[in-house]
Amino acid sequence: MESDWENEVGVSRIEDRKIITEFVDRKSVIRMQLCLRWNFDYTTCLHWIEAPE
Repeated sequence: MESDWENEVGVSRIEDRKIITEFVDRKSVIRMQLCLRWNFDYTTCLHWIEAPE
């Protein structure tokens, strides 16, 4: 089984007492983000990064 770790992420779920992991496109998964730079009144993030796992 080959996975492209740069572009894919493992998503797991429990099903019938088993853990099922599927590898999906990283951009399709909602991930936590950290804002590094805000505009002058803090209403819009100007630069963000993906939070570390």
